[in-house]
Amino acid sequence: NRLECNSKRQHLQLIHSIRQFALEESQSQGDAFVFETSKKQISLWVTSSQVADQQWATIYMSSSQQQEYAMQTLQGIYHLSHAELKLVHVLTHECHNLNDAASSLGVSVHTARTQLKHVFKKTRTSSQVELVKKVLSSPEVVEDGVKYQDLKTIEQGSSSKVRLYDGRYLAYREYGDKQGYPVLYFHSTTGGELECAHGDALCQQYGIRLLAISRPGYGESDQSLKRTAISWTQDVQQFLEHLNIKQCAIIAYSSGGPYGLACCHQMPDRISHLSLVSSPGLRPNKATTEHFSRIPFYRVLMQMVLISPQLMLQMVRLSHRLYAMDVEKFWRTIDPYLCPKDKEQIQEHGQQLKAAFVQGSLQGSKKVAQELELFVMDWGFEAQDIRTPMTIWHGEEDPFTPCEIAEQMSQVLETSKLMLLKQEGFYLLFKHWETILKDLTSYVDVKSCRKVE
Repeated sequence: NRLECNSKRQHLQLIHSIRQFALEESQSQGDAFVFETSKKQISLWVTSSQVADQQWATIYMSSSQQQEYAMQTLQGIYHLSHAELKLVHVLTHECHNLNDAASSLGVSVHTARTQLKHVFKKTRTSSQVELVKKVLSSPEVVEDGVKYQDLKTIEQGSSSKVRLYDGRYLAYREYGDKQGYPVLYFHSTTGGELECAHGDALCQQYGIRLLAISRPGYGESDQSLKRTAISWTQDVQQFLEHLNIKQCAIIAYSSGGPYGLACCHQMPDRISHLSLVSSPGLRPNKATTEHFSRIPFYRVLMQMVLISPQLMLQMVRLSHRLYAMDVEKFWRTIDPYLCPKDKEQIQEHGQQLKAAFVQGSLQGSKKVAQELELFVMDWGFEAQDIRTPMTIWHGEEDPFTPCEIAEQMSQVLETSKLMLLKQEGFYLLFKHWETILKDLTSYVDVKSCRKVE
């Protein structure tokens, strides 16, 4: 979008600041600006970022509404007094000089300086510049106080936890026939254990015991700071031992795919079949990310993971906060790239998708950034070595992962069967759930499944 500046002087100052940070000519940590537009007040923070061994100027932009929210969050996190909060508000919104701020608040400079010292200590900052940067751009401020959109709770399935050897808890939800053949469900990056709630009745019908596991950092599963694709298989192995499951199948949706492949590689005797649904599957590189998605934001995000993980982390946290407060805004953003069938599925299963996003995001967005980083890292195994039978389900009009990537994946995975669905997109999981189950049950021990009439 375009930012209109009514002041020519401010406009020139902003351009000068951007040029300085881009060319590494500035000695400061950043410059703050407050623009008065025709509709609202805009706060900007210009600083530098290191991207692919190059210096870039980075601009953080925030409206007055967002800043009011960030102030409330800041007060809650750092236990600022009302007077300290007012001082921070004036320094970031009205004037960036302590003397002017004291005059605006009607207090002495000595009092303002004392309050500012307390603010520095509480916010763990050491300068006014650092404080302003934290308020305008820090994910710690803009994320921790996210007020998720109110949603009716989806009560399908029973929720439980498994305690792992290292003391962490792994949360999961169970659907379908509790005496049926066990199938693990690995959710997408923006989903969680409620993502497959729509399949409860059909799992019951087909004799499937569906176990939807929340990966570390999602829902009520504890964080794992050193998580990798291989460490996930160790969590799953402990999960299966806890439930006394000797063998199972896996349905892996979207970014759950790499974790499904990792389990097949590490536990070949325990995984009978893998269903990859709308999944990127193979680890991308700088060349493939250019064609990774038809949605510009996601394509840029994947490229950013490879060249500047730190900047990617900031973008993920800021956008996650925005969508957490208005989940439907995410769909409005991607709507121009969705095929008609995807739009139909969002219309029909929107409430469930919202609930899955909110429930999966209980611990914030760190897990999303971690997922993206893990996706481009060395997985610790070669996909072509996998010999587990698998079916790749992919829509020809998937905007997130083009079908060409699914075709490449089927060539690498020699034991796979590719099912390209015409006029289908990313959300085919919901419409074709029964078809996916039928295919899966043809690979498993039918004696352990109930007879399907």
